[in-house]
Amino acid sequence: MCGAILILACAVSCNRDNAEISPGEVFKSVGVKVADDNALRMEVTIEFKKSAAYEIEYWKEEEPAMCFRTRSREASGTEVSKLILLEPDTRYLFRIHARCGGGSSTTDTYAFRSGMLPGNIPEYALSKDDLTEEPEGYILMCKRDEPGFITLCDMRGTIVWYESVPEGVRVATYDDATGTILAIVGSSPLKSYAGTGILMLDLAGNRLLEKNIVEMHPHHDIRRMPDGNIIMVNYVPKTFDLSACGGSSEETVWGDGYSILDPQGNVLDSWDCYGELDPREDPDIMKKKGDWLHANAVNYDREGNRYMTFNKISQLWRIDPDDGHVLYRVGADGNVDIDERFIPDGLHSPYPLDPDRVLVLDNGKSGGEKVTRALIYEIDPAAMSATASLEVPLPAEYGSQNRSNACFIDDNLMLFGSSGAKAAIFTDLEGKVKRVIQCDFLPYRAEYIQNLTY
Repeated sequence: MCGAILILACAVSCNRDNAEISPGEVFKSVGVKVADDNALRMEVTIEFKKSAAYEIEYWKEEEPAMCFRTRSREASGTEVSKLILLEPDTRYLFRIHARCGGGSSTTDTYAFRSGMLPGNIPEYALSKDDLTEEPEGYILMCKRDEPGFITLCDMRGTIVWYESVPEGVRVATYDDATGTILAIVGSSPLKSYAGTGILMLDLAGNRLLEKNIVEMHPHHDIRRMPDGNIIMVNYVPKTFDLSACGGSSEETVWGDGYSILDPQGNVLDSWDCYGELDPREDPDIMKKKGDWLHANAVNYDREGNRYMTFNKISQLWRIDPDDGHVLYRVGADGNVDIDERFIPDGLHSPYPLDPDRVLVLDNGKSGGEKVTRALIYEIDPAAMSATASLEVPLPAEYGSQNRSNACFIDDNLMLFGSSGAKAAIFTDLEGKVKRVIQCDFLPYRAEYIQNLTY
């Protein structure tokens, strides 16, 4: 249904306390169509006769109990609302609820059919399913090739939201507090693994920020912080005299750090690794100087402490947000005592569950007896010791020796994003695979989102 649905109107006031008001007194017309630029966004155009607050309720025709409802909005004149989280080529019903003065009004129920997915969008398939209870939520994955896509699929792999990003997507994260997605996009001509810019958009597809920051060498992680600012991993090239290491007196070392940006993309603060480690003390620096430590993620806990993972050195760092001091380094050749069996071999994606209690993905990149696994590190900063309170190994066929992540769906179910297996993998806490959503590209991560604010 693409044309306007006309509702006959008459000029009657809306000021009726607790009264049901005829739709014809509030609405002049309603129309619905598929958005020109996105098959899974429906545009509902509403002409109001009076100022009102309204919401749109919509649901799949065959599943009336699974109902979506937009946020309440104030409106007068003509308003356009977008309906999202739609399955492709599916018939939906909707109605509009409005409040005007002390009265309320609800339209009749109308129908639409969502669009067909574009031919170049990634494909997901449910290749294994042994779950007995259906979890709720969505999975965020992105395709970095050109053209790239950011996608949200349901827990069975059906794409219900996407955004086309022609230049490709390095990484994307969702912020529930603001209902926005942040991404590093593009492929830098200056540095491998780095992107060219940042993109912020809401679920309606509005691009809130697009900025070229190629000279900052952004890579591997970006996310919104509680204060609304943005934290982003970036390369930090610095010149050193490496003549004692077999190099010249002016060698560029590509280390890592993070930058804090405001919502407009202006740099507020920055930190780098050189205050903690000195490349001149690394005997192999001439082999590593082009990508010394390879940071791949940054995150924060509820107290604001920052955590970074470094893949090449297999370490998790906690960084003081005020002075940049590194409180500890957990992992291979770190400064925290830990049982050898919990030392990671490749490390990605820290999720702080509490201060000094951090879920990480150990890639097991050397292979052999090394396996991809999720670990929860429990660190005692006073004693400079740590242990792993949880270990969830992936079967070898689902492992990933690079990229990837692990996160909780609930207390008994985990989600692994496995680049090596090209899949989002559900497991129990013993590592038994319960569901597999296969994809046709290398996902950097598979992020679980319990609720979406839209």
